[in-house]
Amino acid sequence: MPSDKAPHDARLGSDYKRRKHRQRRDAVLDAAAAVFAAKGFHNATLKDIAERVGVLPAGLYHYVESKEAALIEVCRRSGRAFLESMKASLEEDRPAPELLRDAIRRHIQNNRRELVYIFAFRRSGLPGTVLPDLQAMASEYQAQWEAAIARGVDRGEIAGGTDPRTAAIALLAMLNGAVEWYGRLPPASVDTAAGQFADIALNGLTPR
Repeated sequence: MPSDKAPHDARLGSDYKRRKHRQRRDAVLDAAAAVFAAKGFHNATLKDIAERVGVLPAGLYHYVESKEAALIEVCRRSGRAFLESMKASLEEDRPAPELLRDAIRRHIQNNRRELVYIFAFRRSGLPGTVLPDLQAMASEYQAQWEAAIARGVDRGEIAGGTDPRTAAIALLAMLNGAVEWYGRLPPASVDTAAGQFADIALNGLTPR
């Protein structure tokens, strides 16, 4: 993965200037994420990103080296948010159903990021240099779900005989498969949708 350090960051001098540079770079990357989601990576241009953030195209080179570099960093930031969110849940010693319900909510909220739709459904259209990083993050994220489910099985909180890998894949496929739908919902409705997803995942559809 590329370095977190922005281009020219080491040459900016004071801490204040470096901090302002990083804040501006974050704004550029947010704009890039929105443009990539709206137009797709290959149809998006640096001019589109510059217009969204309010700078001249040439000014973008102070913050990202290229359109592909912007995409790689956006991928890394989104993936890191997913991983850190699940890790935070796993570090809490709570019953597995409660933990998974919270993880489902976090996943849906994170999935409202504009670029996730592209990651989930148009990954084949991304440049090849991005795919290994995305796959590594996706594998680590899935492993975190598997660990939570396995812990629940061991404690008797999830049905014995449940295969953690199969269960994790099924849960994530269900959540990712609905990203286009719940991505359109207002924030208050997202919480409701998260609860409904959790009920279906943890309790099933048939009467108990």
